Amino acid sequence: LEPGTAAKYCAMADELKDYELRDRSVKILAERFDGVNISTLGKLNPRLMRSLVQSDRLRCGSVELSEKIARYLRLRDEMLEDADKAERIDGPNSEFLSPLTDEDYYWLTHCQHMPEISPKEALYYLSYGARFPQVMAEVGSGSLKARCLASSSRPEAMDALADHLEGNGPLELYEGLEPKLKVQLLESTVVGARRNVRRRDEDDKRRIDDERDAQLSDEIMYGANGELASTRRSRLIVMGCGIGPANGIYRS
Repeated sequence: LEPGTAAKYCAMADELKDYELRDRSVKILAERFDGVNISTLGKLNPRLMRSLVQSDRLRCGSVELSEKIARYLRLRDEMLEDADKAERIDGPNSEFLSPLTDEDYYWLTHCQHMPEISPKEALYYLSYGARFPQVMAEVGSGSLKARCLASSSRPEAMDALADHLEGNGPLELYEGLEPKLKVQLLESTVVGARRNVRRRDEDDKRRIDDERDAQLSDEIMYGANGELASTRRSRLIVMGCGIGPANGIYRS
């Protein structure tokens, strides 16, 4: 039993009600989740996938987890579509190919194990969430909608949206959103842009302060009076982080 085969054994063990093997498989997948090929996880039904992401053994960062869950959701949709075309779904008894429920989507994306959404997938989760109105109706900073909107205000996500709005490329996920959600997304983007400007201004100010302190230190060290060159006693140059009185030379 290893990460490459654990998902297959997990699904088979669950079907055969071998709960010991199922739980052991989930444990292995959780501990090695960062290295698991997402295509193998398609074998897990939503209930088993929930057990995996809720495991206290799970070793995966929030952003990476959000990307893997998004790929899992896409894979499940593809499998359902293929099964429909081939007419292989045997009604409600085929749990392996059962679609997600609101409860599944809620726990797969819960803020406890996914506090931060990848900017690459934020728009996907908002679009996919249209199938689960109960989940998307939640309010508060920990809700999936709030986390997706916060992630959509990151520079990489804003660039993709701006390109689309300028006519430089299609963004079907955005166009498919309901009007109210589009407005919320654009509002979040505006707030994010202002935050980015402030952060850039703060970084510029910090850089200017550092350069000024470095210049002041050089002026003190290499002053015209040649004080440092004429003495053998050691000196300590203190940079006061922009605070004038703290700058100076202290004799040791």
